[in-house]
Amino acid sequence: MRLLERGITVARTAGDLVRYHGKMMLVDRKELYVLAFNMTHLDIDHSRSFGVITRHAKLVEGGGTAV
Repeated sequence: MRLLERGITVARTAGDLVRYHGKMMLVDRKELYVLAFNMTHLDIDHSRSFGVITRHAKLVEGGGTAV
């Protein structure tokens, strides 16, 4: 709902892509990885997905909870 409140369009993808869900990884309390794919050869090389890597202190400290 926070995305919608900020004017960001949110839409559900096709039913065959429902398996995607977010993953987060914090490295040395400095880098936050937010991924929509699994860390496997199949997903990294052959899927339609995305990921975000940030060093933004506010996001890293909150574990990615800030939007």
